[in-house]
This record gives sequence, structure tokens and C-alpha cells, in this order.
Amino acid sequence: MKVIKVIFGLLACCMMSSCQQMPEDNAWGSEENTKVLKVKVRSAGESEIQYPLYLYAFTEGGKLAASQTIENAEVEMSLTLPKGDYQVVAVAGVSDSYQLPENPKLTDVITLVGTEGAETPLMVGRADIVVGNASTATTQITLSYVVAALNVKLKDVPAEVTDVQLSLSPLYSNLSMGGEYGGDSQKVVVECEQSSTGVWEAETTYIFPGSGEKTVFSIYFKKQDGTEVTYGYTSQEIPKANHLFNVTGSYVGGIMVGGSFDVAD
Repeated sequence: MKVIKVIFGLLACCMMSSCQQMPEDNAWGSEENTKVLKVKVRSAGESEIQYPLYLYAFTEGGKLAASQTIENAEVEMSLTLPKGDYQVVAVAGVSDSYQLPENPKLTDVITLVGTEGAETPLMVGRADIVVGNASTATTQITLSYVVAALNVKLKDVPAEVTDVQLSLSPLYSNLSMGGEYGGDSQKVVVECEQSSTGVWEAETTYIFPGSGEKTVFSIYFKKQDGTEVTYGYTSQEIPKANHLFNVTGSYVGGIMVGGSFDVAD
């Protein structure tokens, strides 16, 4: 019977460890010193949280202490941690457009790949917590958008135009787990489609904030006869995280671009 109990205990430990990833560290601490941190997340306003949600706990030195991937809102979120100070980071809205690091440090980055922007809005939330003597602690993290929502509408485009693109730069290309934007300057290019009303529009595209003091636009037309023309414009406004960035324009012997920049919910 003793042998059976030992084997069962080992199997139970294996099953528990599969739910949560922990770094291999001999100084992790004994079972008596580890505590359960329950995590609850909410979004700012009434924004919908897009799953899966990635949960990380980083030590004061920026090393990964524990992580969990939550597939839906019904899964309970909790991390088992030794006593100490941590920064807990929650990330949601990840799609193929974002490159998420594996087993990250706090300085590692989420990268927006390619030049097309993202089809889903990235949300991040953080909380500094202390794991003390209580056997169970709870923290609530509020998620907010770390990207801008780009909307494009171009009116009065000549009938002979068959293709329309808009590009804008410079933009940040990555965001660290610690919340710092950086990376090489990025340009995003969006394709516009003509609507039934004749307006050329692009689907909402999500981009990291502007990295410069100004934003440079380029609007590209391709005509039926094969000729191409590009109109350039520089704006004092830059895309900001958690904001709409609406680009509107009309063709009057050339392109005039006006922008409205409103806080997103």
C-alpha cells in the first residue's frame, strides 16, 4: 500500500504542474513557502476581452516566476508563487499579427509583424503584488488597449482609380512586457475598398502608437490606364494607444487629408 500511495502522489504532482508553467530553479522554494495568487481580469469600459489570455508573474529582477494560458472566461486564473514581490502581466487579443515571446523576461517584447497592422486589438494589464503569509491572495487586473485603431475614409476619388492604398509612419514596432514601446520604426500600409456609396474605406486596423513627433501619410492611386500617383501629407497628430485614429480625405485636384482623433472607449 505504501508503494501505491507514493506512485499516486507522484502522478498527482505531475498533473498539477501541467496546468501552470514554472521556471526550473533550485531556489524556487519549498512547498510550505509557496502561496496561491488568484487573478481576476476586467476591461476598461465595456470592451470585450478576446481569449486566449496570457498571464505572467515576474520577479523583482524581471525573471519569469510562473505563467498560465487561459482559453476562455470560465477558466479560473491562479498562480502558485513563493513569498515575494512580483509584477503580474495579463495579455489578451493576440493574433497571428503579433509575435509573443516564449518564457519571457520582463524586458522581452511583443512584436507587431509585417506592414499590414493587426486585425485584433492588443490589450495589456499589470499589477504589482506582494505574496505574503496568507495561504491565498487575490488581485484584480484591468486590461486596456495598447494599440490605436486606424480608420480610413477617402471621398470623391476619381472614377478611373482602381486601387487605393494608405501608408503611415513612423510607428513603434514592439511593446515590452514591462510596458515600454520600442523597436525599429515601422510603416503600416492598408488596402482600401470602394463601398456602395463610392467612398474608399479600409477595415479597422490596429497599430502601435506613433514613434515620432509627426505622422507621414502617403496615399497611392492606381488608374485604369496603368498610371500611378502618390500624394504625401504630414500631420502634427500621431496615433496614440487606446485612441481612434481616423483619417479622412477628399479629392479636389489633389488629396486633402483631414484627421479627427478621438478617445476610444
